[in-house]
Amino acid sequence: MTARQYAYDPPVLRVNLGDTVRLRIRSLDVTHGFFLEAFDINASIIPDSPYLEISHPSRKGEPVEKVEELVFVADKTGKFRFRCSRVCGNMHPFMQGELIVAPNRLAGAGIGACFGLLAAAAFVALRRDKGLP
Repeated sequence: MTARQYAYDPPVLRVNLGDTVRLRIRSLDVTHGFFLEAFDINASIIPDSPYLEISHPSRKGEPVEKVEELVFVADKTGKFRFRCSRVCGNMHPFMQGELIVAPNRLAGAGIGACFGLLAAAAFVALRRDKGLP
């Protein structure tokens, strides 16, 4: 992901419930922020630096971490806004994006398919026990 005055690229991130999200964010111009309140993440994105400076607003007094990527688990579904948390110019308030966490339907479909196969196997076994073709 890249940050530049006054946009993130891409502006919308789509993930599934339970996904481990890994974001490498680079600034193309000035220092920007990445604040995702729903997941307790606030990061500074410094131009020409491979590192992000991360803090967790709910954990007062903890030191700022320097990391190459943001890593978190998308553990709740919904649409969550992220925004720039460092004043980066006149249009700063409009620098926003959206994280969309969809339900993990593939997991449900897989479980349903397993139950379907078990039911079919049981049906075939019962028919064989009764001598039916």
